[in-house]
Amino acid sequence: MRPITIAPLFLLLCFSGLLPAGELVVAARGQASAYAIVLADDGGNAHLDHYLALAGKTVQQAIRQSTGVDLPIVLEKDFAGGPAVYIGPTRALRAAGVDTAAFQLWEHLVFARGGTIYLAGDDRPARQELRAPGSHVYHVLGSLKAALVFCERFANTIFPLVDVMASLPADKIAVPDDYHVRVTPAIRYCSGRSLNAVYDLANNFFPAPWYGNYGGHSHDQAVPTSLYESHPEYFAMFKGERPAPHATRPQYCLSNPEVQELIYQELLTHADQGYTMVQLNQSDGFRACECPACASLYGVADFGEKLWIMHRQMAERFRRDRPGVLLCIMAYGPTLKTPKTFRELPANVVVDLAPYKADVLADWQGMQVPAGFTVYLYNWGYYQLEGFTPKTTAKFLADQVRSFHDNHILGIYRCGFGELFGLEGPRYFQYGKQLADPTLDADELLQTYCRHTYGPAAETMIAFFSRLDQCLSRDLDRNSDWNDPALFEEGGLPSMHDNLRLLALRYPEADISQLDALLAESERLAPGCWPLELARIEFDHLALTARAVNALQVFRRSKAAADGEAMLRAIVARNDYIAGLPLQKNVNPPRLAVKNGVRLFGNAELAEMQDNGRLRAPLCAPLNHDAAWMLANGILPAGRHLKIGAAPQLLVQQNFSRQEPAIAGQPVAVAAEAGDDGLKV
Repeated sequence: MRPITIAPLFLLLCFSGLLPAGELVVAARGQASAYAIVLADDGGNAHLDHYLALAGKTVQQAIRQSTGVDLPIVLEKDFAGGPAVYIGPTRALRAAGVDTAAFQLWEHLVFARGGTIYLAGDDRPARQELRAPGSHVYHVLGSLKAALVFCERFANTIFPLVDVMASLPADKIAVPDDYHVRVTPAIRYCSGRSLNAVYDLANNFFPAPWYGNYGGHSHDQAVPTSLYESHPEYFAMFKGERPAPHATRPQYCLSNPEVQELIYQELLTHADQGYTMVQLNQSDGFRACECPACASLYGVADFGEKLWIMHRQMAERFRRDRPGVLLCIMAYGPTLKTPKTFRELPANVVVDLAPYKADVLADWQGMQVPAGFTVYLYNWGYYQLEGFTPKTTAKFLADQVRSFHDNHILGIYRCGFGELFGLEGPRYFQYGKQLADPTLDADELLQTYCRHTYGPAAETMIAFFSRLDQCLSRDLDRNSDWNDPALFEEGGLPSMHDNLRLLALRYPEADISQLDALLAESERLAPGCWPLELARIEFDHLALTARAVNALQVFRRSKAAADGEAMLRAIVARNDYIAGLPLQKNVNPPRLAVKNGVRLFGNAELAEMQDNGRLRAPLCAPLNHDAAWMLANGILPAGRHLKIGAAPQLLVQQNFSRQEPAIAGQPVAVAAEAGDDGLKV
């Protein structure tokens, strides 16, 4: 794990150093320690043993970074006795009266007694058929979580980035000899783009290996497009025909009983893989089949209502066939609003709200959902108007998490999370900490993050992120339906002027210049700091994109040739920067690289970076024009004059979907000639 060396800004001791007389001093700077880190050795599962070893190494490294003291790590069977920090389901823990079998989901425990410290929690290995993958997302790792809580509370350590541990110096690490904290998270999971075990668990982004989640949609898993050749009747009818289905968003004839049975049997198959909750949801970009049988299905007109009736019937059957297994049904697209033909769902149904917004929540509060709610979040993702620029304010995140706790949300799926660790890292940290405790203050969490992560540049970076937050507070009115089929159609939506307006609103030149100056001063104060390098990579992209948009705004007002050239130069500067970003080797299509464990811009495709994202994000004309070619050939996108008798002149096409030399490669020319019979064009 990559450490961050931090100059002693201040001394942070647990409880401000005011520990009771009966404290257990685990390590003191400049002194040998009697303590050892002792790992459970009877887990019986190689993967759990791996993560217990990781917990031990992390505790050891945190203590070393904080005090300079190294503690030995031993297995319990080899431990000769003495003061110990026990990790995992040790025999010593059971002798202390803790029944590890009684731990609830993701429960974790840190307590001290008689000179001994215990770190343990709910440890569940992957189901048998999934034991081969070593990823932490296949396991519940409560003991590792307990070890990370110890590091944070007593070793002055946070985990701000993937593969980064940041500790502040301390004279000693001490634990009250009567310390006892036992936590069962109210939010059972916060899954999505997984990073690594230490980062995810330290920041309360718990995976849900017990949840059979398809990522949002199950119908297309149950009825694969390969069935089209033999069963075209399974697929949706449009305009009297059943065309070949879309490769990733197939639509179905849901009145067909065989289609319904395939969807239901997939639920049973998934449950029988060992999951205790499985997902049920229609295909993305939903379009209703237009056949007469679908039109009359269940005697209702609204297709969202038809889907709810069908899914409810499946849930009732599933409760009989697989008692004790929950069914998570998404409220999304046509099913976002509550059903009207019934007002109570079966006891085995969890409803996944997608999106989670005040009006959606208010609508569903009138529905009886005994098993509760989870949420599918769209806080992040380069499909938003912002594309590859930051998206959420500190207040938005704090209010959202508080609402989760107030409304007893059980789990979270984070769509698009983790694309901007340089510019959004402090907000990811805030979000994770508030998931566990919504009373934590966002400003204090920002200070904690910066003082651990940026060393002598901490105060300057606090100012940087505070100013960035002010920029993000400027927003447009918007309401996105991510199920909108037009998002998925080639040319299905007009030019996205809103994304241009949003960038111009948030990042006028005065703000860009001040942010740039703050970041440059931070780089001067803390040279070689990797988190600052990452912030610079992402900020330069933001600044160049915003400056291109701002130059476009100037040119639109003036139509002056000089402003047109300035705009094209700004577009070229953005293009050149993106073209110079590091890429993964031997990957086609080209994707952004992984650097120091961080997926730059979420591992996006290079073409997506050029576009500024997908769905609602792409920047159309003129930012997707081949500006370098236009400059070289003296072509501006406005203010040109057609000269009679001159050679044909190339036109600038408006809506290419990709940046490429399309003007030269697909030329459209116009010429004019005056004669006695009129003007010929």
